[in-house]
Amino acid sequence: MSVLEPSGPSSRKIRKIFEEKIDKEGINWKSVSGETKDFYYEEFMKQCMPIPRHMMTDIKTGGKKPDFVSEDSWENWKQKWNTPKLQKVCDQNSKNRKSKATIGGSTPSTHTGGTATHYEHGKRLARKLGRPPTAPELFVHTNTKNGDGKTFINEKSKDVNDAI
Repeated sequence: MSVLEPSGPSSRKIRKIFEEKIDKEGINWKSVSGETKDFYYEEFMKQCMPIPRHMMTDIKTGGKKPDFVSEDSWENWKQKWNTPKLQKVCDQNSKNRKSKATIGGSTPSTHTGGTATHYEHGKRLARKLGRPPTAPELFVHTNTKNGDGKTFINEKSKDVNDAI
């Protein structure tokens, strides 16, 4: 299955992208301005081609060369992954993710969204609420256990919620 399947939702997204910015000179593709084509491309990449953020991590931790990676690239990656400099960065990132820093801390926020984007969570929450969720509602939904709105996943999330 490709990333554009099922095709129905992808087709609807693409159509909405085109409808969002109509080029008045664009009677055919050749006459559509470069600016408009750039807009279509950027929106398409945002909405229809989500970047697999954890792909490299999955490849690295899996320890097995995927079929689509050349032997040369695989050997190069393994060599770089084992450098002391990168190991230090990886160790620090791991500590940051496990930290319970508060608002003043510098660690990134954890959320319970899994691989679904905040946009997707927002759409689901909108269906549940019967209206688009506010930013604080979406924050609570993605930072509480099972979206219960009460059990925050860490102190930082609770502190941020209390501040807003």
